[in-house]
Amino acid sequence: MDKKILLRLGESVMPEAPTVQLKNGSFCIPQHYLTYEHTLESVEALICDIEYDERYVVFATQEKNEIYIQVGVVGHDNYVKKSSQKELKLLFGRKWRVEPELPTSEIIQSVFLAIKKRVNMKCVSYLS
Repeated sequence: MDKKILLRLGESVMPEAPTVQLKNGSFCIPQHYLTYEHTLESVEALICDIEYDERYVVFATQEKNEIYIQVGVVGHDNYVKKSSQKELKLLFGRKWRVEPELPTSEIIQSVFLAIKKRVNMKCVSYLS
């Protein structure tokens, strides 16, 4: 039986880590038996594999040695007078720092939280 386990970029298996067989017959290694060393490249690859509303754009960037994710949405600028708000532009939310040793699942959670927070900001700005 082939125990081929695919790891994502930035993930490594700890020595003597157990494998678990799933109901569908494939195998996995529980994430607490993995080590992580994420880079800008591994975070970008992960972001490309996440499915979310296409109105949002998720970016990964690196400043000095720190990796960040950031969400952009096409919408009206909140800081422009209402008479000129007909123009749509790409608006950015805050940057979310990604630690290199952060588990892959937590990076995915951070992406969805960043989107959720950006959606909430957009809703609040339309109410004001």
